[in-house]
Amino acid sequence: MGNEAYCQVEGAIALVSNILARVGLSGCLFISLAIAINYNSTASGDRISL
Repeated sequence: MGNEAYCQVEGAIALVSNILARVGLSGCLFISLAIAINYNSTASGDRISL
């Protein structure tokens, strides 16, 4: 059972890395930018509400 879980984790990592390879660097930058914008907007929203 432990080996099955390890294989699933390894498969998930391979799938994620395959998707990232297909999306490319610009996709990673876009995702990072979207997360940063979302974080900044929520942070400023908290400041405004305070």
